[in-house]
Amino acid sequence: MATTGAPVSVADRLGGQCGRSGIHQLARFLGDLRSIRILDTPDTRPRRWVGKLWSLLRRDPVRNQSIAFTELEARLALAASSFSSVHYLVGENHAPCFARPASDRRPVIATLHMPASAHAEPPPKTGGVHTLVLLAARDLSFFSGAWGARHTVVIPHGVDTVYFHPGVQTADDSTPSILVVGRFLRDFPLTAATVARLAAAHPDWRFDFVVPPEAWHGPDLAPLRALPGVRWHDRVDDDTLRRLYQDATCHLSPFRDCTANNALVESLACGLPVVTTDRGGVRDYGAGTVYPLAHDHSAAALADLCERYVADPVWRARIATGCRAFALRTLAWPVIARRHLALYAEVARAA
Repeated sequence: MATTGAPVSVADRLGGQCGRSGIHQLARFLGDLRSIRILDTPDTRPRRWVGKLWSLLRRDPVRNQSIAFTELEARLALAASSFSSVHYLVGENHAPCFARPASDRRPVIATLHMPASAHAEPPPKTGGVHTLVLLAARDLSFFSGAWGARHTVVIPHGVDTVYFHPGVQTADDSTPSILVVGRFLRDFPLTAATVARLAAAHPDWRFDFVVPPEAWHGPDLAPLRALPGVRWHDRVDDDTLRRLYQDATCHLSPFRDCTANNALVESLACGLPVVTTDRGGVRDYGAGTVYPLAHDHSAAALADLCERYVADPVWRARIATGCRAFALRTLAWPVIARRHLALYAEVARAA
């Protein structure tokens, strides 16, 4: 059967995202192309029932059986069509599938989100993957050849730069505001130490936390909950989240590790400077070039950078403009979609 050069795209979702966030947004931008079939992945009871039967037949490990159904659905879509490949947008969901030899000659492409440090050991070097897509370059050597992959490439995580954009500043925006967003792989003890240091020196500053309840009520952030300038926002809608990005002075986000990060790219799209340290894949997202890194992984260094943004609004405005320009040039979903289309064509030619 002749192939079209376009893939079946499996639009997996990751938890905890607002409606405009996440790698599945790529499918939204590719979905306008009739040549690409998008498989959405709702987690429903019927999908789990069928997925469980499929897993039992394959003797797969216990997992969310809706994911197993998705793999069956992708296999059937390839069997009934001339699509050239299948692209799993959240590859970690499908590792048991990748460990098997390819059941179809058409290539499997997988995007990985977790850093190397999240793996107890490297993935196997045998399996059914043709091409791996990483979100940051730092872990190229760790994942090279994983699950039998012939090629490993880096394409950054995208962001909706139409929805996430700078806001209009008003006279009411004069109070310095430090924003903290997200939970996964964040260094919350360091975040808490930095906020405590800043709040003691600047009791009139505001600190907005957009974190889930288990993080807010956990031990790491306990010292901050009674501070008068600290506000917790739980389950905010998309517009509220965007407004918080637009109104903040800077986004405080030290990581334990990371590849890409929704809050990071959304901040850049909103022209919000990010205050972080040289951990994980942040340099692939403008750290150290578009916006400065804290000089070390300490509360003092992070607090110094926050204070500089407040003390020098002209410098902050220049950094903010650079953040927005970087997002438009490098991270906007149409840019990322074009890079994926080029990858699909290259994989189809090589298959």
